Amino acid sequence: MTEASLKTGSFYHPCQFISYLPKKQLLVCCSGPYLLGFSLATGEKNFEFCYQDDLQQKNKEAAAYGQAFRQAAFSKDESRLVAVSEDKCLRLWEIDEAAKVHLRYEKTIPKRCADMKFDDSGDLIFGDKFGDVYRINEEWFKSASSENQKEKKESKLEPIMGHVSILTQLCLTNDPHKPDQKIIVTSDRDEHIRISRFPSAYIIDGFCMGHEDFISRISLYDNSTLISGGGDNHVFLWDLKSCQCLDAFDVRSAFANYLSVDKPMVISSIIPIPPKNLIAFACEGIAGLVFATVSSEKRLTYHSAIPLAGPVLHAIFLQKPKERIIASLDSSVTFGPCFQEIGFTDEGSIQCVENPILDRIEKQGLIKTETRFCPLAQLHTMRKNHSKFLKSDSTQQPKE
Repeated sequence: MTEASLKTGSFYHPCQFISYLPKKQLLVCCSGPYLLGFSLATGEKNFEFCYQDDLQQKNKEAAAYGQAFRQAAFSKDESRLVAVSEDKCLRLWEIDEAAKVHLRYEKTIPKRCADMKFDDSGDLIFGDKFGDVYRINEEWFKSASSENQKEKKESKLEPIMGHVSILTQLCLTNDPHKPDQKIIVTSDRDEHIRISRFPSAYIIDGFCMGHEDFISRISLYDNSTLISGGGDNHVFLWDLKSCQCLDAFDVRSAFANYLSVDKPMVISSIIPIPPKNLIAFACEGIAGLVFATVSSEKRLTYHSAIPLAGPVLHAIFLQKPKERIIASLDSSVTFGPCFQEIGFTDEGSIQCVENPILDRIEKQGLIKTETRFCPLAQLHTMRKNHSKFLKSDSTQQPKE
Protein backbone atom coordinates (compact mmCIF):
# COMPACT_ATOMS: atom_id res chain seq x y z
CA MET A 1 0.00 0.00 0.00
CA THR A 2 1.39 3.35 -1.01
CA GLU A 3 1.65 6.37 1.24
CA ALA A 4 -0.92 8.20 -0.89
CA SER A 5 -3.46 5.39 -0.47
CA LEU A 6 -3.29 5.84 3.31
CA LYS A 7 -4.53 9.40 3.11
CA THR A 8 -8.05 10.29 4.12
CA GLY A 9 -10.25 13.17 3.13
CA SER A 10 -12.35 14.35 0.22
CA PHE A 11 -11.33 14.22 -3.43
CA TYR A 12 -12.91 14.67 -6.82
CA HIS A 13 -14.05 11.28 -8.01
CA PRO A 14 -11.87 10.05 -10.92
CA CYS A 15 -13.18 9.26 -14.39
CA GLN A 16 -12.68 5.62 -15.32
CA PHE A 17 -13.48 6.38 -18.96
CA ILE A 18 -13.40 9.53 -21.11
CA SER A 19 -14.42 10.17 -24.71
CA TYR A 20 -14.56 13.20 -26.99
CA LEU A 21 -17.03 14.41 -29.62
CA PRO A 22 -14.94 16.72 -31.84
CA LYS A 23 -17.81 18.43 -33.72
CA LYS A 24 -19.50 19.47 -30.51
CA GLN A 25 -16.27 19.89 -28.50
CA LEU A 26 -17.86 17.71 -25.85
CA LEU A 27 -15.89 15.74 -23.29
CA VAL A 28 -17.91 12.78 -21.97
CA CYS A 29 -16.79 11.33 -18.63
CA CYS A 30 -17.83 8.16 -16.80
CA SER A 31 -17.22 8.90 -13.14
CA GLY A 32 -18.60 6.18 -10.91
CA PRO A 33 -22.38 6.06 -11.50
CA TYR A 34 -22.32 9.50 -13.11
CA LEU A 35 -22.29 10.23 -16.83
CA LEU A 36 -21.03 13.78 -17.28
CA GLY A 37 -20.60 16.02 -20.31
CA PHE A 38 -18.42 19.13 -20.47
CA SER A 39 -17.61 21.71 -23.11
CA LEU A 40 -13.87 21.72 -23.79
CA ALA A 41 -14.28 25.23 -25.19
CA THR A 42 -15.65 26.79 -21.98
CA GLY A 43 -15.46 24.14 -19.24
CA GLU A 44 -19.21 24.36 -18.61
CA LYS A 45 -21.15 21.24 -17.67
CA ASN A 46 -23.57 20.32 -20.47
CA PHE A 47 -25.27 17.44 -18.69
CA GLU A 48 -25.16 15.19 -15.65
CA PHE A 49 -26.89 11.85 -15.24
CA CYS A 50 -26.77 9.52 -12.25
CA TYR A 51 -28.59 6.22 -12.62
CA GLN A 52 -28.70 5.64 -8.87
CA ASP A 53 -30.24 8.67 -7.21
CA ASP A 54 -29.55 7.56 -3.65
CA LEU A 55 -26.23 5.74 -3.51
CA GLN A 56 -26.67 4.96 0.18
CA GLN A 57 -29.73 2.83 -0.59
CA LYS A 58 -27.92 0.72 -3.15
CA ASN A 59 -27.90 -2.98 -2.35
CA LYS A 60 -24.59 -3.55 -0.56
CA GLU A 61 -23.96 -6.87 -2.25
CA ALA A 62 -24.29 -5.35 -5.73
CA ALA A 63 -22.41 -2.14 -4.91
CA ALA A 64 -19.07 -3.50 -6.09
CA TYR A 65 -20.42 -3.79 -9.62
CA GLY A 66 -23.59 -1.79 -9.99
CA GLN A 67 -22.41 1.73 -9.28
CA ALA A 68 -20.32 2.53 -12.32
CA PHE A 69 -20.65 3.56 -15.92
CA ARG A 70 -17.88 1.64 -17.62
CA GLN A 71 -17.88 2.99 -21.15
CA ALA A 72 -19.57 5.32 -23.63
CA ALA A 73 -19.69 5.41 -27.44
CA PHE A 74 -21.13 7.90 -29.90
CA SER A 75 -22.32 7.63 -33.49
CA LYS A 76 -20.29 9.04 -36.38
CA ASP A 77 -22.63 12.01 -36.77
CA GLU A 78 -22.57 12.62 -32.98
CA SER A 79 -26.36 12.43 -32.74
CA ARG A 80 -26.47 9.34 -30.51
CA LEU A 81 -24.67 8.38 -27.34
CA VAL A 82 -24.74 4.97 -25.68
CA ALA A 83 -23.34 4.26 -22.22
CA VAL A 84 -23.12 0.95 -20.42
CA SER A 85 -22.96 0.38 -16.68
CA GLU A 86 -21.94 -2.51 -14.49
CA ASP A 87 -25.61 -3.26 -13.85
CA LYS A 88 -25.60 -4.49 -17.49
CA CYS A 89 -27.85 -1.69 -18.69
CA LEU A 90 -27.42 -0.04 -22.11
CA ARG A 91 -28.75 3.51 -22.23
CA LEU A 92 -29.30 5.38 -25.48
CA TRP A 93 -29.31 9.18 -25.52
CA GLU A 94 -30.05 11.66 -28.27
CA ILE A 95 -27.57 14.55 -28.51
CA ASP A 96 -29.05 17.87 -29.65
CA GLU A 97 -27.28 20.78 -31.36
CA ALA A 98 -26.51 22.41 -28.01
CA ALA A 99 -24.66 19.22 -26.93
CA LYS A 100 -27.37 18.37 -24.40
CA VAL A 101 -28.42 14.74 -24.05
CA HIS A 102 -31.93 13.31 -23.80
CA LEU A 103 -32.41 9.77 -22.56
CA ARG A 104 -34.44 7.77 -25.10
CA TYR A 105 -34.19 4.13 -24.10
CA GLU A 106 -32.58 1.85 -21.55
CA LYS A 107 -32.36 -1.93 -21.68
CA THR A 108 -30.56 -4.57 -19.65
CA ILE A 109 -28.46 -7.06 -21.59
CA PRO A 110 -27.76 -10.64 -20.43
CA LYS A 111 -24.01 -10.29 -19.81
CA ARG A 112 -21.72 -7.43 -18.85
CA CYS A 113 -20.47 -5.43 -21.82
CA ALA A 114 -16.74 -5.58 -22.59
CA ASP A 115 -16.49 -3.08 -25.46
CA MET A 116 -18.72 -1.28 -27.96
CA LYS A 117 -18.51 0.83 -31.11
CA PHE A 118 -20.94 2.43 -33.56
CA ASP A 119 -20.57 1.39 -37.19
CA ASP A 120 -21.00 3.73 -40.17
CA SER A 121 -24.69 2.87 -40.51
CA GLY A 122 -25.46 3.95 -36.93
CA ASP A 123 -25.84 0.43 -35.52
CA LEU A 124 -24.21 -0.36 -32.19
CA ILE A 125 -21.72 -3.25 -32.11
CA PHE A 126 -20.94 -4.56 -28.64
CA GLY A 127 -19.19 -7.57 -27.18
CA ASP A 128 -19.92 -9.06 -23.80
CA LYS A 129 -17.71 -10.80 -21.26
CA PHE A 130 -19.17 -14.15 -22.28
CA GLY A 131 -17.37 -13.70 -25.62
CA ASP A 132 -20.31 -12.94 -27.94
CA VAL A 133 -20.60 -9.90 -30.24
CA TYR A 134 -23.97 -8.35 -31.12
CA ARG A 135 -25.29 -5.79 -33.58
CA ILE A 136 -28.32 -3.72 -32.57
CA ASN A 137 -30.07 -0.57 -33.79
CA GLU A 138 -32.60 1.89 -32.40
CA GLU A 139 -35.47 -0.36 -33.46
CA TRP A 140 -34.13 -2.99 -31.06
CA PHE A 141 -34.22 -0.47 -28.24
CA LYS A 142 -37.78 0.48 -29.14
CA SER A 143 -39.08 -3.06 -29.24
CA ALA A 144 -37.10 -4.11 -26.19
CA SER A 145 -38.44 -1.14 -24.23
CA SER A 146 -42.06 -1.67 -25.23
CA GLU A 147 -44.54 -1.59 -22.36
CA ASN A 148 -46.58 -4.33 -24.03
CA GLN A 149 -44.03 -7.11 -23.82
CA LYS A 150 -46.70 -9.68 -22.97
CA GLU A 151 -48.59 -8.87 -26.14
CA LYS A 152 -45.58 -8.19 -28.34
CA LYS A 153 -42.66 -10.56 -28.68
CA GLU A 154 -39.47 -8.96 -27.45
CA SER A 155 -36.69 -8.45 -29.95
CA LYS A 156 -34.18 -11.19 -29.21
CA LEU A 157 -30.43 -10.68 -29.19
CA GLU A 158 -28.64 -12.89 -31.70
CA PRO A 159 -24.81 -12.82 -31.76
CA ILE A 160 -23.04 -12.17 -35.05
CA MET A 161 -19.90 -13.92 -33.78
CA GLY A 162 -18.39 -15.35 -30.63
CA HIS A 163 -15.15 -16.18 -28.85
CA VAL A 164 -14.65 -19.12 -26.51
CA SER A 165 -13.02 -16.76 -24.01
CA ILE A 166 -13.69 -13.38 -22.39
CA LEU A 167 -13.77 -10.74 -25.13
CA THR A 168 -11.71 -7.68 -24.24
CA GLN A 169 -11.94 -5.22 -27.15
CA LEU A 170 -13.19 -4.76 -30.71
CA CYS A 171 -12.36 -2.49 -33.66
CA LEU A 172 -14.15 -1.79 -36.94
CA THR A 173 -12.23 -0.75 -40.05
CA ASN A 174 -12.05 -1.10 -43.82
CA ASP A 175 -10.89 -4.41 -45.22
CA PRO A 176 -7.25 -3.81 -46.33
CA HIS A 177 -7.83 -6.21 -49.25
CA LYS A 178 -11.18 -4.69 -50.28
CA PRO A 179 -11.50 -1.08 -49.05
CA ASP A 180 -15.20 -0.97 -49.91
CA GLN A 181 -15.89 -3.70 -47.34
CA LYS A 182 -15.49 -3.84 -43.55
CA ILE A 183 -13.76 -6.10 -41.05
CA ILE A 184 -14.14 -6.48 -37.31
CA VAL A 185 -11.05 -7.12 -35.15
CA THR A 186 -11.62 -8.70 -31.73
CA SER A 187 -9.32 -9.73 -28.89
CA ASP A 188 -9.76 -12.02 -25.91
CA ARG A 189 -8.29 -13.29 -22.69
CA ASP A 190 -6.75 -16.33 -24.40
CA GLU A 191 -4.13 -14.34 -26.37
CA HIS A 192 -6.19 -14.35 -29.61
CA ILE A 193 -6.71 -11.51 -32.05
CA ARG A 194 -9.32 -12.48 -34.62
CA ILE A 195 -9.99 -10.73 -37.93
CA SER A 196 -13.49 -11.37 -39.31
CA ARG A 197 -15.59 -9.94 -42.10
CA PHE A 198 -18.32 -7.53 -41.15
CA PRO A 199 -21.24 -7.91 -40.84
CA SER A 200 -20.76 -11.57 -41.86
CA ALA A 201 -18.48 -12.13 -38.89
CA TYR A 202 -18.75 -15.92 -39.09
CA ILE A 203 -16.22 -15.65 -41.94
CA ILE A 204 -12.77 -15.48 -40.35
CA ASP A 205 -10.00 -13.94 -42.44
CA GLY A 206 -7.19 -14.70 -40.00
CA PHE A 207 -5.64 -14.53 -36.54
CA CYS A 208 -2.77 -12.44 -35.18
CA MET A 209 -0.90 -14.84 -32.91
CA GLY A 210 2.07 -13.98 -30.71
CA HIS A 211 0.90 -12.76 -27.31
CA GLU A 212 1.84 -14.94 -24.35
CA ASP A 213 -0.74 -13.58 -21.93
CA PHE A 214 -4.18 -11.99 -22.09
CA ILE A 215 -4.79 -9.08 -24.46
CA SER A 216 -6.31 -6.07 -22.71
CA ARG A 217 -6.19 -3.40 -25.43
CA ILE A 218 -6.21 -3.18 -29.23
CA SER A 219 -6.28 -0.04 -31.35
CA LEU A 220 -5.91 0.91 -35.01
CA TYR A 221 -2.89 2.95 -36.04
CA ASP A 222 -4.23 3.17 -39.59
CA ASN A 223 -6.57 1.09 -41.75
CA SER A 224 -3.98 -1.64 -42.28
CA THR A 225 -2.04 -1.58 -38.99
CA LEU A 226 -3.18 -2.78 -35.56
CA ILE A 227 -1.60 -2.22 -32.15
CA SER A 228 -2.15 -4.67 -29.30
CA GLY A 229 -1.03 -4.99 -25.71
CA GLY A 230 -1.88 -6.87 -22.57
CA GLY A 231 -0.18 -8.65 -19.72
CA ASP A 232 3.01 -9.90 -21.37
CA ASN A 233 5.29 -6.83 -21.22
CA HIS A 234 5.23 -6.13 -24.97
CA VAL A 235 3.13 -4.13 -27.41
CA PHE A 236 2.81 -5.60 -30.89
CA LEU A 237 2.33 -3.94 -34.26
CA TRP A 238 0.39 -6.05 -36.80
CA ASP A 239 -0.18 -5.96 -40.55
CA LEU A 240 -3.90 -6.63 -41.03
CA LYS A 241 -3.37 -7.79 -44.62
CA SER A 242 -1.06 -10.66 -43.74
CA CYS A 243 -1.84 -11.03 -40.00
CA GLN A 244 1.93 -10.88 -39.46
CA CYS A 245 3.70 -9.16 -36.60
CA LEU A 246 5.63 -6.12 -37.84
CA ASP A 247 7.40 -5.34 -34.59
CA ALA A 248 7.30 -5.82 -30.82
CA PHE A 249 8.05 -3.08 -28.31
CA ASP A 250 9.28 -3.85 -24.78
CA VAL A 251 7.02 -1.61 -22.71
CA ARG A 252 8.30 -2.96 -19.40
CA SER A 253 11.82 -1.73 -20.12
CA ALA A 254 10.45 1.62 -21.25
CA PHE A 255 8.48 1.94 -17.98
CA ALA A 256 11.50 0.88 -15.87
CA ASN A 257 11.60 4.22 -14.04
CA TYR A 258 8.04 3.68 -12.73
CA LEU A 259 8.00 -0.07 -12.06
CA SER A 260 9.00 -1.87 -8.90
CA VAL A 261 11.08 -5.01 -9.38
CA ASP A 262 8.29 -7.50 -8.79
CA LYS A 263 5.28 -5.62 -10.18
CA PRO A 264 3.44 -7.30 -13.11
CA MET A 265 2.54 -4.98 -15.95
CA VAL A 266 -0.77 -4.58 -17.82
CA ILE A 267 -1.42 -2.24 -20.75
CA SER A 268 -4.44 -0.07 -19.86
CA SER A 269 -4.44 2.47 -22.71
CA ILE A 270 -3.05 2.59 -26.25
CA ILE A 271 -3.16 6.06 -27.83
CA PRO A 272 -2.26 6.18 -31.56
CA ILE A 273 -0.91 9.58 -32.65
CA PRO A 274 -0.48 9.21 -36.46
CA PRO A 275 0.14 12.94 -37.19
CA LYS A 276 3.26 12.73 -35.01
CA ASN A 277 4.24 9.16 -36.02
CA LEU A 278 3.89 8.21 -32.36
CA ILE A 279 2.04 5.77 -30.14
CA ALA A 280 1.55 6.37 -26.41
CA PHE A 281 1.04 3.62 -23.83
CA ALA A 282 -0.27 3.61 -20.28
CA CYS A 283 -0.05 0.76 -17.78
CA GLU A 284 -2.46 -0.01 -14.99
CA GLY A 285 -1.46 1.63 -11.71
CA ILE A 286 1.53 3.50 -13.20
CA ALA A 287 1.75 7.31 -13.11
CA GLY A 288 3.19 7.98 -16.55
CA LEU A 289 3.03 7.57 -20.31
CA VAL A 290 5.60 6.01 -22.63
CA PHE A 291 5.90 7.11 -26.27
CA ALA A 292 7.22 5.05 -29.17
CA THR A 293 8.06 6.32 -32.66
CA VAL A 294 6.56 4.51 -35.65
CA SER A 295 8.96 4.46 -38.62
CA SER A 296 7.92 4.37 -42.29
CA GLU A 297 8.74 0.64 -42.23
CA LYS A 298 6.33 0.22 -39.29
CA ARG A 299 9.01 -0.36 -36.68
CA LEU A 300 8.74 0.84 -33.08
CA THR A 301 11.52 2.64 -31.25
CA TYR A 302 11.55 4.29 -27.85
CA HIS A 303 10.84 8.03 -28.02
CA SER A 304 10.33 9.29 -24.47
CA ALA A 305 8.57 8.78 -21.16
CA ILE A 306 6.73 11.38 -19.16
CA PRO A 307 5.74 11.08 -15.47
CA LEU A 308 2.26 12.22 -14.45
CA ALA A 309 0.63 13.21 -11.16
CA GLY A 310 -1.21 9.91 -10.75
CA PRO A 311 -1.93 6.50 -12.27
CA VAL A 312 -3.53 6.72 -15.71
CA LEU A 313 -7.08 5.34 -15.90
CA HIS A 314 -7.75 6.31 -19.51
CA ALA A 315 -6.32 8.66 -22.14
CA ILE A 316 -7.44 10.06 -25.51
CA PHE A 317 -5.78 11.96 -28.36
CA LEU A 318 -7.39 15.17 -29.67
CA GLN A 319 -6.41 16.84 -32.95
CA LYS A 320 -8.43 20.07 -32.88
CA PRO A 321 -8.05 22.89 -32.09
CA LYS A 322 -4.57 21.61 -31.27
CA GLU A 323 -2.91 18.21 -31.00
CA ARG A 324 -2.85 17.02 -27.40
CA ILE A 325 -3.53 14.11 -25.09
CA ILE A 326 -5.96 14.27 -22.19
CA ALA A 327 -5.29 11.69 -19.50
CA SER A 328 -7.69 10.77 -16.72
CA LEU A 329 -5.81 10.15 -13.45
CA ASP A 330 -6.76 8.15 -10.37
CA SER A 331 -7.34 10.93 -7.83
CA SER A 332 -8.62 8.42 -5.27
CA VAL A 333 -5.03 7.19 -4.87
CA THR A 334 -3.15 10.49 -4.99
CA PHE A 335 -5.81 12.98 -3.79
CA GLY A 336 -4.40 15.05 -6.64
CA PRO A 337 -5.68 16.17 -10.06
CA CYS A 338 -8.15 14.11 -12.08
CA PHE A 339 -6.93 15.30 -15.49
CA GLN A 340 -3.63 16.08 -17.14
CA GLU A 341 -3.03 17.54 -20.59
CA ILE A 342 0.07 16.48 -22.51
CA GLY A 343 1.15 18.66 -25.43
CA PHE A 344 3.64 18.53 -28.29
CA THR A 345 6.19 21.25 -29.03
CA ASP A 346 7.36 22.33 -32.47
CA GLU A 347 10.73 20.79 -31.67
CA GLY A 348 9.14 17.36 -31.22
CA SER A 349 9.31 17.11 -27.44
CA ILE A 350 6.40 16.11 -25.20
CA GLN A 351 5.46 17.90 -22.01
CA CYS A 352 2.67 18.39 -19.49
CA VAL A 353 0.85 21.69 -19.96
CA GLU A 354 -1.52 23.68 -17.78
CA ASN A 355 -5.14 23.81 -18.90
CA PRO A 356 -7.49 26.11 -16.94
CA ILE A 357 -10.53 24.60 -18.67
CA LEU A 358 -9.70 21.13 -17.39
CA ASP A 359 -9.16 22.65 -13.94
CA ARG A 360 -12.60 24.23 -14.12
CA ILE A 361 -14.18 20.96 -15.26
CA GLU A 362 -12.60 19.15 -12.33
CA LYS A 363 -13.39 21.64 -9.58
CA GLN A 364 -16.82 22.73 -10.74
CA GLY A 365 -18.10 19.67 -12.56
CA LEU A 366 -16.81 16.45 -11.01
CA ILE A 367 -18.37 14.93 -7.92
CA LYS A 368 -16.59 15.45 -4.62
CA THR A 369 -16.57 12.47 -2.28
CA GLU A 370 -14.58 10.84 0.53
CA THR A 371 -14.72 7.30 -0.86
CA ARG A 372 -14.89 5.69 -4.27
CA PHE A 373 -18.44 5.00 -5.39
CA CYS A 374 -17.29 1.56 -6.51
CA PRO A 375 -14.03 -0.29 -7.15
CA LEU A 376 -12.44 0.71 -10.44
CA ALA A 377 -12.16 -2.07 -13.01
CA GLN A 378 -8.94 -4.06 -12.58
CA LEU A 379 -7.41 -5.45 -15.76
CA HIS A 380 -4.82 -7.57 -13.98
CA THR A 381 -7.57 -9.87 -12.69
CA MET A 382 -7.73 -11.41 -16.18
CA ARG A 383 -4.30 -12.92 -15.66
CA LYS A 384 -4.39 -16.69 -15.21
CA ASN A 385 -2.92 -18.27 -12.12
CA HIS A 386 -0.27 -20.18 -14.06
CA SER A 387 0.94 -17.14 -16.00
CA LYS A 388 4.71 -16.74 -16.06
CA PHE A 389 4.16 -12.97 -15.96
CA LEU A 390 2.82 -13.03 -12.42
CA LYS A 391 6.39 -12.13 -11.46
CA SER A 392 8.77 -9.75 -13.13
CA ASP A 393 11.48 -11.04 -15.46
CA SER A 394 14.10 -10.45 -12.79
CA THR A 395 12.34 -12.72 -10.29
CA GLN A 396 11.43 -15.57 -12.64
CA GLN A 397 13.36 -18.78 -12.27
CA PRO A 398 15.35 -19.73 -15.37
CA LYS A 399 14.16 -22.71 -17.34
CA GLU A 400 16.22 -25.86 -16.98
